[in-house]
Amino acid sequence: MVVIEKEIFPSLPVFFEKLIYFFNKNWIVDYDDAVYVLYEGKKLLENKISEVIKLSKAVTVANENLFDYAKKFNANVYLIPDALDSDKYSNKENYDSGEKIIIGWTGSPATMKFLDVISGCLQKMAKETPIILRCIGISNFNIAGVEVENIKWEEEKEPGVIKTFDIGIMPLTDDPFSRGKSGLKIIQYFAAGIPAVASPVGWNKNIIINGENGFLANSEAEWEKYLKLLIEDKKLREIIGQAGRRAFEKKFIFSKIAPELLNVYYSLAKQV
Repeated sequence: MVVIEKEIFPSLPVFFEKLIYFFNKNWIVDYDDAVYVLYEGKKLLENKISEVIKLSKAVTVANENLFDYAKKFNANVYLIPDALDSDKYSNKENYDSGEKIIIGWTGSPATMKFLDVISGCLQKMAKETPIILRCIGISNFNIAGVEVENIKWEEEKEPGVIKTFDIGIMPLTDDPFSRGKSGLKIIQYFAAGIPAVASPVGWNKNIIINGENGFLANSEAEWEKYLKLLIEDKKLREIIGQAGRRAFEKKFIFSKIAPELLNVYYSLAKQV
């Protein structure tokens, strides 16, 4: 049994996956992003992901949007949400801020475009409140009038850097690709006990219960409202952050999710 992450040969036609299939038909494919959207309109590629799904013994996905897509092409689809190892993410204990509130984000050059969603809000807030936008995984990023720190992504150091955040953010645009995202950033903030503010797009709405374990901001005005609430109220940061940590321990902790995934693998392996 072979487990494939998304596809075997990115940006190449499904013909090459079919060659592998000829020699080994026992594979499971896994998705936590709507990669099929990236191939839309590209000749020879736009139906690639659906074809890979059809060839698979089963499909594991990390959110409902991907589940609905995969179910069109394969009867054996399992929703297994993203999870993190609690040994790597310790719970925040002190919610005192420094002289400047640290608003944090983790991502990559491919996703930093989503920070444009709140750039205007941050510019406005920076005129009134001492803030730092601390970004993991990108370089040379800046917003005029906002103090920005760009930190190189290093796997072992990322949990510790996230723990320095006072507030974690996950802005998104509402489009097909974003609706297929699995909210890993939010889960990382939850794991570290960091209060999170996110766009109410796709799976984010299943992770955050607005006002209980985080906030869902649907407009620039709401982003400003929720960020200000958290900036001005240390106790609220602690209440929301700890509610997020409890949600992590209940739904997204590795020790609970891993057995679900292994059960899928074992049950299918017995059929081979």
